[in-house]
Order: sequence, then C-alpha cells, then structure tokens
Amino acid sequence: MGVSTSFVEPDLLNPSVSEIIDIDTLLSNAHELLGGIPDHNASELPTSVPEQPRTNLPDLGHNVSAAQRTWLADDEACASALANIAKRFVKAFFEHIATHIPIVHKPNFDIATVPSPLLLAMMACGAVYLSEHSVAVSMHAVAMQLILEHERTAVPWMTDNESQTWTLQTYLLLSYFAVYCGDEEHVTQTFPHSVKLVQEALGDLKTRPITTYKDWVRQESTNRCIASTILLGASIASNERKVLVPSPVLEIGFALPSTTADWLKDEASWEAPAQALYGDDALKSILAGQAPDLPVSEFGLVTIVSVILYRVCAFETLIEPHHLELYTSFGEQMGGAVRILDEILKRRLSEKTLDLEAESVTQCAKSLLNSVFYHLYGSIPLATMKKLLSSPTTLDSPVEISNLLVETCSPVLYKALIRAADQLRFDCRVGLKYIRKTAPLRFGPECAISIYEGNLLLCWYLQFAHSHLPPGESRNVLTTLIDEGFAEVEDLRVELQGQRVNLPLAICLELLSDSSVWKWPSTVSQRLGFLIKRLQAMGQMYRL
Repeated sequence: MGVSTSFVEPDLLNPSVSEIIDIDTLLSNAHELLGGIPDHNASELPTSVPEQPRTNLPDLGHNVSAAQRTWLADDEACASALANIAKRFVKAFFEHIATHIPIVHKPNFDIATVPSPLLLAMMACGAVYLSEHSVAVSMHAVAMQLILEHERTAVPWMTDNESQTWTLQTYLLLSYFAVYCGDEEHVTQTFPHSVKLVQEALGDLKTRPITTYKDWVRQESTNRCIASTILLGASIASNERKVLVPSPVLEIGFALPSTTADWLKDEASWEAPAQALYGDDALKSILAGQAPDLPVSEFGLVTIVSVILYRVCAFETLIEPHHLELYTSFGEQMGGAVRILDEILKRRLSEKTLDLEAESVTQCAKSLLNSVFYHLYGSIPLATMKKLLSSPTTLDSPVEISNLLVETCSPVLYKALIRAADQLRFDCRVGLKYIRKTAPLRFGPECAISIYEGNLLLCWYLQFAHSHLPPGESRNVLTTLIDEGFAEVEDLRVELQGQRVNLPLAICLELLSDSSVWKWPSTVSQRLGFLIKRLQAMGQMYRL
C-alpha cells in the first residue's frame, strides 16, 4: 500500500532502511534487544525503543587516512547490507506469505515510506520463509514494541484512514506470526486488538463509488484486512475452540476481496470495478443453498468458507455435546451451505486456467471446508481425539477409553469420515514426502489444521469405532477410500509393523513434520508421535 505522510509520525517513516535497523541489536536475540523494556504493557513503555548509540562521523575534509577510508567504507557497506537484508525479507514476504494473508498491496508498496512497525512485521514473516527464525522472532518483538508505542502516543483525531489501515495490517501480521510460531501470549494480545480495529474499520466503511486507483487500493486493503481477520479467527476457533471474533464482524456488509489478478494490477492497467459482491449478500445466498448472483473471487471464497467454519465452531462452544437433537438440527440447517460451497470449490479446482497463486488460495478454501465437515458432522469424536492429542496419558484410564464410544452411531458421522478418507487418499496418491517438502511454501499454515483433524477422526474410527458404526453403502465407500489410500503408503505400514489403526496418524505426522518454515505444524507432528507411541503401548488392552 502507498502510505500518505500527512498523518504519520516522522519517526515512523523510513527515508533510509538502515535508520530503522541496527546491525548489532535487531539481528540479535530478542530478549537482549528488548532488555529493560516492560513486556506487554503499553502504558509502561518508554517514549521510544532504545537504540544503540552511534558515533557521529567526523568532518574529515580532504585529510582522510587509509584507515579512516576503510572505516567509512565499512560503514557504507553495512548500510548497504542492511538495505539488502530488508529487500530480501520483503521479497520473501510477497513471494510466499502475501498469498495466504494478502493484505499489503504489492504494486503500490514503497519500502522507503511504509511505517516501521508494518515493515518489520512484513520482514519477520519473510524471514520465517527464509528459515531465519531467530531473526524473525527479534523483528516480531521489535515490531510489537513499536506498534504498542505508536498506539499509546497516537492522537485519535489526527488518525486518518491510511493510518488506520497500516495499523490494522501490522496487527494482523503480528497475530498471524504469533499463531503459527506458537506464541500464544502474543496471540491473546494482538488478535483481539485486530478485531477491535476491524470493528472500527467496518464503522468507517463508505458506500460511495470508487473512482480513483488510490481510493480503491485503500478500500480493497481494508476489505482484505476484514476478510483476513475472519480467516484467522476461524482458524483459531477450529484449532483451539476459542471464539474470538464477535458475530457482527461476520454479518456487516463489506465488499468481498477482488480477484488476485485485479489485486495485483498497477495503476496503468487498473479499471474501476463495475459492481462488487458484498459479504452479507453472498452469505445469505450460500445459507439458502444457492450460489451468489455475482462471481466470487478466490479470497472471497476463503472468506465465506471461514464465516461458515466460524459459525460451526461457535455453535460447538455454546452447545453441549449431549444435545444430539440440536446438533442434528444445526447440521440440517447448514447442509445446503456446505453443499453449494463444495460444488463451487470442485468447479474451481477443475479449471485449467488457475495460476499457482490462485490455486493456493483456492486450496486454502478447500482445507477450511474440510474442517467444516469435521466439526459439523464429527464434532464429538474430533473433540475427544484432540483431548487425547493434548494428553495421551488419558489412554491409561479404562473409563476414559469407554467414553470414546459416546454418540458414535450418528448417521451424519459418515459425512465427516468419508471427507477425511477422500483427502487422505488424495494426499497419499500425490506423495507424502512431496507434500511435506512443497506444502510449507505453497500453502498457508492454516491448511495444516484440517490435515490433522481429518486424520484424528480416521484414527478414532479405526481404533475405537469401526465395529460400532452401522453397516451400509456409506461404510463400504469409507472402507474403499481408506484401503486405496493405505495402498499408496505400504512402506509406512511396514514401519508400523502392520498396525493399520495408527496409519492415519503416521501419515499426518509425515505431512506436518517439516519445521523449516512455520513451527506450529511440526509441533503438532511431534505430539502425534507421542500419541502413536501411547496407542502402540496400549496394544490389545483396550482393543474394542
């Protein structure tokens, strides 16, 4: 995004990248860098982030010795190196993470004028994709302190729309980083504030026609921030059963994001959009089991699926599992929406014109819809298996094991299991090692959530419920999908000494084991390893 300098504090602008990056501090450990600064308390922060003192350059005139020339050359080389570091991290940001949380407008981005907190947040995310994790953590920490200080000292009536936008962009990137680098403390600090900023942005949305490129970029950036907040909120709700986004954010009309192709246009090739599809209108159509009247963009589809997933997860947190009638009724109400979204996704993924970026975004929508199936139709066993994943020692209790069979005979459960088995077969046919190596760069970390959720359900089915679910056509379809998937990973089955029941967990462990980018998926992979060992140790003791 292009940032106006009229309402942005001068010390937040970057006339020179080297002015905001100090070699000896920024690239060091975050705790050393931030030593003495109170943690997570904006009211106690000093007026500025401390910088290492710099020696003023003397005016040497023409009397410059060889040693002094070397010293000056080294200083210039350091400044140049810092500029290259910044450019390298920003390039990685736009090549990788900007596809998954597309809120910063690349054609209008200017590294020299973007506010320091936003730039550092972008660089932290870029450093993750370059596997420079200690640098990323340090940059994230500095960006946190800078944005908190900015919020503390900002004058409300001097804050314009552009300042509001870049502040929201910064908080969203900091939240995204914290969620998938496993920093729960920062998640609880930054994401709720992101939601607050989104609510303020929704209140300021204008309905007047957009006639200039600059106005469109600002409005589109805001719309994408709203959409990304819903995406992140749905991911957190699915993964952790935490409801952090108030429902008004999901209901108020805002224009869904434009297509990726339009988003990446520069001013010379831009044309004012003739008509926009609003989120509330699209949601009404989807909930009625109908496709929206206007085409839905790739990220717009992600947004709609995220809203549905969030609704399902919010229902889970409000309604106790034993209210089977309410679950059944809710599933029937949402069935039309799930069906039409699945049809739209299948049609999109079958198109041959999708470029890699558009395909990555569409695959994200598919992963989110998979989670909708798992939570809507397999909520009880999924919640149980997540408890086992968090605490494998539960398997030591016969009483807890017997609880794994509660409410297992619901007919709609097959919808979740068949969805999970179909995805397992697809992954096995593509190749587990191939996905493990390429997925972290091609797909966002939120896609890992549905991977482990689906395989937890399949493990539960094979380990505890296979003989308790009613037979019939659905069970035959499920068995065929599982068998065809397992046939592709015979080597993994041999490693497990033929323990078929644990194979879904082993497949998931392989898929999520790469730790070169985001840390959270590999953390889940490690926990899956512990659960497999516990299940193996349990052996035949509780085999049902």
